[in-house]
Order: sequence, then structure tokens, then C-alpha cells
Amino acid sequence: MNDASTSPASVSLSAMQDLTGVAAEATGRAWPTRVLLIVVASGVLLVAPIALHEAIHVFVAFTTGVSPSAMDIGFVGVYPGVEINDPLDGWRLSLFHYSGGLVAGGAMLYLYIRWYWKWSGNKTTLEEWWLGALILITAGNEIGNGIAEGAFNAEYIANQEPASLISLVATVGGFLVHRIMLGSRGARLAVMRGEIGDRN
Repeated sequence: MNDASTSPASVSLSAMQDLTGVAAEATGRAWPTRVLLIVVASGVLLVAPIALHEAIHVFVAFTTGVSPSAMDIGFVGVYPGVEINDPLDGWRLSLFHYSGGLVAGGAMLYLYIRWYWKWSGNKTTLEEWWLGALILITAGNEIGNGIAEGAFNAEYIANQEPASLISLVATVGGFLVHRIMLGSRGARLAVMRGEIGDRN
């Protein structure tokens, strides 16, 4: 029989404080990296849909029989644009006008549903919540642009109403859908519980 008594496991308060300090230091180092990644991702999310929008216009023009020499790719202000010098009939012209924004917006919506929901899970931090908002805002903007460009092409090019209003409403709608789908859980947790950058 073993008479030696075993003492309960214990951890000193100073050791616990040291561990907390190490965890806080690691989180402090990880936070700037996460913010940098969010900034880079945000830049990509703002540029990629515009490039996809115009690429779809070019693709549709090619597939409907427009020759490359009849296309002018340039800028309208700061925005890229594709102009076709060949006359297009009704359905081909409508397809050309509607396609860019609707496909780019649909791609962003797919990204939001298939990637963002799975990636963010139930530990959405403040910056991740806003990344999701940016994805859906961009999706709404592109879908609105597709509708405005197709239905009110002259006004869309001139950035006049009702085309600009359609784009604005769709953009705000994208944010509101994100807000309804995820609520303010991420923002609330990040601000009230200090979970910015913490995915443990």
C-alpha cells in the first residue's frame, strides 16, 4: 500500500499571469497582420468585381459576334468601360448591357454565401463582420449596376437618375441584407468583449 499522499495540482498566480501576458502579446502581434490582410482583401474585393464586370461585357460581345476591332476598351472618368462600334440588335444589346453587373454581382453573392458564411462561423470579429458587409455591399452595387445599365443605359453612362438611384438602393440593400443575416453579432462581440483578432 502506498502511504504517500498526492497533493492536488496547482498553478501559481504569477504563472497564470505570465501565461495571460504571453497570450495577449501573441494576440497583439496577430492583430496588425489580420488588419493588413483585411485591408488587402478589401482592395481586392473593390477592384475584382469591376474587372469581372468589364470582362463579362467583352466575353458577351465576342460570343454574340462582335469583332475585336469593333470594341473600344477605355475609361469613363475613373471607371473602365467597353464600347461597341458595331450595331447590336435588341436581345444582343440587352444581353451585353445587363450581363456585366448581374454576373459580377452574382459572383460576389456566391462568394458571400459559399465562403464567407463558412469561414466566419460563429466567431465573427469586428473586421470580419465588415469584410462580409463589404462583400455584400459590392454584390448589391454590381447587381444594381447591371439592372441600371440594362434598363437605363444612357442614364447609367451619364451617372444620372434613375440609374444612379437604382445602384445606390441596391448598394444599401446589400448592407441591410448582411445586417439582417448576421445581425450585429460580430460588431457587438468585438467591441464589448474585446474579441478583435481573437478566433480561439
